[in-house]
Amino acid sequence: MRVLFRLAALSAAAVAAFGQLVLAQSASAQPADPSFTAAQAEQGADLYRKTCAQCHGDHLNDGQFGPALKGGNFKTQWGGKSLGALFDYVKTTMPPGQAGLMTDEEYVSVLALMLQSNGVAAGASALPADPKALSALIAPK
Repeated sequence: MRVLFRLAALSAAAVAAFGQLVLAQSASAQPADPSFTAAQAEQGADLYRKTCAQCHGDHLNDGQFGPALKGGNFKTQWGGKSLGALFDYVKTTMPPGQAGLMTDEEYVSVLALMLQSNGVAAGASALPADPKALSALIAPK
């Protein structure tokens, strides 16, 4: 009888430990908030003025030819989606007729500017230029 109780107790402990492991893994699998440096956003602003402003406007939301890159419409389109998807879209379509004109680091700098313009504060960690790492980061809603 004692053996049976010990087995039951061990089984319960194993189930509890497994449950904690699953919770820890699912928590670590959650998408993370993006981080970028002020220097990245500044570089993004320079690139934006040269490459993007003529379509999207000087203030990222007042362009005659391109959609707003900040504010409600942008957040409706991209909020809650991975930065990897946004990076891929921008890199493969922008600027129109010249997709891929910039390096991955330059595209990421423009993304940093877009994040900053949508209320994300600059931090100590740079926004990665690796598409896989960007896929783990989520655009603000």
